[in-house]
Amino acid sequence: MTTSQIAFELHNSISTLVKTQLRGEIKLAQKLHDIKEGEFYKEAVGQGIDTWVDYLRQPEVNITPYRANKLIRIYGHFILGLGFTVEQLEGVPTFCLDYIARKNLFDVVGIHTLLDDARALSEKDWKDKYHDDIEGGQRTYTFMIM
Repeated sequence: MTTSQIAFELHNSISTLVKTQLRGEIKLAQKLHDIKEGEFYKEAVGQGIDTWVDYLRQPEVNITPYRANKLIRIYGHFILGLGFTVEQLEGVPTFCLDYIARKNLFDVVGIHTLLDDARALSEKDWKDKYHDDIEGGQRTYTFMIM
């Protein structure tokens, strides 16, 4: 096998794993949402779990509150709120999904355009491109995709 073939195979494997990872994170987000909203975490592992943070700190869960709440926010905004499927979100970095959810964006420039560009651009380029639309700020330069 040539180095080009090895590189191509590794790249394809990484790409597939990234897509699989997002699917897993959305499934995890659903379960986190359900256990948090129903306050089932108080009874999930026995006595002594009184808060959401206590539950997340359990060794078998071990998720930071920031990450858990970010995943729940993404799930709530896109899956529950906008009715998207996991497949429609494939290839979109969680950074972009969370940014859209935190800003509560529904139709600033069209949600599908935001997601399509998030698949194609780096996180920095995506944020730069939509800064004016999302933040309402003025720039002294024009952003161009090359």
